Amino acid sequence: MRSRNEILSFIFRQGGTGYFESGDTLVEAGELPRYVYQLRTGLAYQSCWFADERRAIVDIFAPGNVVGLEMILSLRVSGTVTAAGPVKYLAIEADSFYRLMENREIALCITSLLVEARRRSEELAARIARLESTRPAALMKSAIWSGCSRKTHRFISGMTCGRFQLASSIAARTPAGAITSSTPSSR
Repeated sequence: MRSRNEILSFIFRQGGTGYFESGDTLVEAGELPRYVYQLRTGLAYQSCWFADERRAIVDIFAPGNVVGLEMILSLRVSGTVTAAGPVKYLAIEADSFYRLMENREIALCITSLLVEARRRSEELAARIARLESTRPAALMKSAIWSGCSRKTHRFISGMTCGRFQLASSIAARTPAGAITSSTPSSR
């Protein structure tokens, strides 16, 4: 059986390469993506708006991460994915991706990615739920950092970016300017 990296490489060789500039939208909330992306360079983040008109960064994508996978398989988009800086990516059309999923080895690889993402999400939710601090943003930043892979830590460390600086840096680049912020109309 091939490794997960070999399988992902095979999948994304079926598509093309492209670039996003800082602030470009990879996936728009409420719209099913036409593509599944694998980041090659740069960072992206997923954010969502709450009923009380605050926004939160709920996930961070680093080189090697797959963006849009959960969205096309679940047929729902819960947040917008935005490039935090220049991003180089590989992309495959959703229809082509569905056809590749007929291969058992590829389907198992994709399932492992989904399980990993779900575990990261549950760990983050549990950390936030246990929050007794007056600084929820600091806890979320810590949880996001701890959910990153070792490869991401090395990538982030190479950028001389510390544990709390990662989410702060991304949040500072967002139009609203913070982990939780004002109304969607300020975008």
